[in-house]
Amino acid sequence: MFANPSKRIPTYRTLRADLKRVGIALVTDGRSLDFHCLRLTHATMLAVARVSVRESMAQMRHTNCRLTTEVYTDPRLIDLSAAVNKLPRITATGDDREQESATGTDGAIQAPPRNSP
Repeated sequence: MFANPSKRIPTYRTLRADLKRVGIALVTDGRSLDFHCLRLTHATMLAVARVSVRESMAQMRHTNCRLTTEVYTDPRLIDLSAAVNKLPRITATGDDREQESATGTDGAIQAPPRNSP
């Protein structure tokens, strides 16, 4: 996206010119496109691609993982249910079912406790 023959870090002026060249509006619905939102998108895409935090920090030139993971990564775009689905299934054996019943964690409806006089 950044046509910068000198290979230097693009300036805001370069960003505006590049956006204009490819037909992307700088402001849409009152929201502006700037370097910060591009960095947030980049960090979030790294997280979604399951790039390690250390590699993401290097890409973002951060020295603090908290900045990478809490400021520049949008958790709303990360599939948390897929992360939970990676956990191993836990299944009960016959011995486990007996223990669950004994501890009241077998899913059966329990009678309410009696009030002591």
